Amino acid sequence: MYENKYTNKEDVCIVIPSHLTGKVIYDVLESISRLNYPRDKILINIVLLSDDLETYNYVNKALHDFNLRINTYFTSSPNVDVKRNLGIMKCNSSKYVLVIDDDILIHPETISIAIRHVNEDPKVGVVGFPVISDCKSLNERLNHCKYINTVTTHNATMPITFFLKDVLDKVGLFREDMGPPLSIHEDWEMGSRIRKHGYKVIVDGRYPGKDLGSQTLRKLISTKASNRSISNKRGIVKYIVNYVKSYVNKGWWSMLQVFKSSPLDQLLEYAFYLINPLLFAALMIINWILGLGYLGVVIMGILISTFIKRYYSIFPIKQRITYPLLLIGIRIFRTYLFLLALLINAFKLLIR
Repeated sequence: MYENKYTNKEDVCIVIPSHLTGKVIYDVLESISRLNYPRDKILINIVLLSDDLETYNYVNKALHDFNLRINTYFTSSPNVDVKRNLGIMKCNSSKYVLVIDDDILIHPETISIAIRHVNEDPKVGVVGFPVISDCKSLNERLNHCKYINTVTTHNATMPITFFLKDVLDKVGLFREDMGPPLSIHEDWEMGSRIRKHGYKVIVDGRYPGKDLGSQTLRKLISTKASNRSISNKRGIVKYIVNYVKSYVNKGWWSMLQVFKSSPLDQLLEYAFYLINPLLFAALMIINWILGLGYLGVVIMGILISTFIKRYYSIFPIKQRITYPLLLIGIRIFRTYLFLLALLINAFKLLIR
């Protein structure tokens, strides 16, 4: 293996942290070759695992087939943030940095639209784009599919994130003690830290990327390793159990970093998730009519805000009502999970 060395005098540096991507990296690079932006102003930094020869071969094939300017770097670390930071640090003099996951086809207008956003509003430091497959899974519907056809502010970076390089120089890079496989919430912490420095993080859902995660080499390896089928019901139960474990075992720590990095308005949002269930319960004890009235006002406020922001606009009215309420419920559950994790881990420290 060798490292290609192109000089970095380009406007845009694209960083791709790869983890056993396989042939999908070729498709990702083909989508980059179709960008509506001068190719000679784009440099691509791909960070590969040291022993991932298959992905490396597809990178070289794409380099010649699409006439792209690609630098390849290698690391033994599986941590995505180590790879992201290595790729960003090699961008040197670029004005813009586009960080994308290794299994995503990006829209041809991604760079042009992102540059338009940062030029129109000097407070915009980051532009993210949602990534979707087919909007069939509930997790995808509740999260990325909610942004389709919208332009809105956000608290976290996305699988496709466009940064002003000056912003990264001021705020810092991704935390390497967070991120898969070490912990969760590294994207949330990064976005929160950027917002705390006074920059806007926006999401443009009119130009989503396409998710090819199910076709990667790592997914194929994982599927072969688990040769027994799992029913949908068991799959959901397993997802919930792993979600809870991620908070109790290590997520409590990464969530704490998010709180520490959050601006005031974001902290007030977290306070909303914490206080409202308690307030509702107290009102129900005092006067159940008052409690139900308060609940109705809160629900109406959530729905009005959702409709104004045009979230879930691609879905029928039933989903446009139920999805935001379900998402709020998950966030409340997550907040109390975090508190539970704090207590459990504090207890562990006491009994040592």
